[in-house]
Amino acid sequence: MISHKIKTKIRTFNRFYTNVLGLLDRHILSSAFSLTEARVLLEIQLMPQCTAKKIIEKLTIDAGYLSRILNTFERKDWIVRENDSNDRRSSIIRLVPKGKQELERLSEKSDQQIERLIHGINAAEQKQLLDAMETIYAILGGNNDPKLRCFQASDHTFIVNAHRNLYAREYGFNDKFVQYVADAVSAFMDCHDSEKEKIWILDEGNEAKGCIAIVRESESIAQLRWFLLDQSLRGRGYGHKLLDTAIQFCREQGYKKVILWTVSDLKAARHLYGSKGFTCVQQHPNKTWTNHVITEEKWELVF
Repeated sequence: MISHKIKTKIRTFNRFYTNVLGLLDRHILSSAFSLTEARVLLEIQLMPQCTAKKIIEKLTIDAGYLSRILNTFERKDWIVRENDSNDRRSSIIRLVPKGKQELERLSEKSDQQIERLIHGINAAEQKQLLDAMETIYAILGGNNDPKLRCFQASDHTFIVNAHRNLYAREYGFNDKFVQYVADAVSAFMDCHDSEKEKIWILDEGNEAKGCIAIVRESESIAQLRWFLLDQSLRGRGYGHKLLDTAIQFCREQGYKKVILWTVSDLKAARHLYGSKGFTCVQQHPNKTWTNHVITEEKWELVF
């Protein structure tokens, strides 16, 4: 039984933080948007292959209410709906230039609000504030399911060994491939842009079970690398979670295109890439990593 004291403290904090964010007003950030409308607009921008069903699942929003919001966005020429090649009953929703401009204006106001919120707070207090936010998110935002975290130096061993075990066991890849991965991860650790490049690790019970990375190819092009998921977690949506996280990061960082290299034997991965909008644009034989010729492929996603 939760004590009355705990309930009172939580209610007090909720009232305080609601006031801090200005959510008592019908419209947020002195704009024409309601909170829900702003969230929907943001999800359309960030969500790969966005559909109404995905928005409903993400925001727990009533289908009829969402339909009215989308119809309003469509009348204002902020979005378009296109046929989903993978599901004829569904439509892919994407922002058009006018919608992106509205979102940019809203994002600018949000940035200004955050600056006002933490103005005068020193670096140590900012870290303390962020740590507290992460603690709240970690406790209330999930359960014992696998969780994503940032890369640590000790994860180098996991990434290399996981590639060795998976690709040797399932596809017959040799030590040259493993060394290629080890050298690339080491190079990333030695020098990378922490703002534009990132590695995520999927943990289950404090044990690494998956990974994915974004490496900068150029100012406008990112490369997706080291996408791997332990066999015990397959078929449970975590591959989608890893890919969606990496793609969303690329959108937020302003990349215009994401590329990746894979091989034709990785049927499940290729299907997953296709479901996110990637297309195969190049193929060539590879005789280095196995004792037989494999087909290496370049896939890309253009925003």
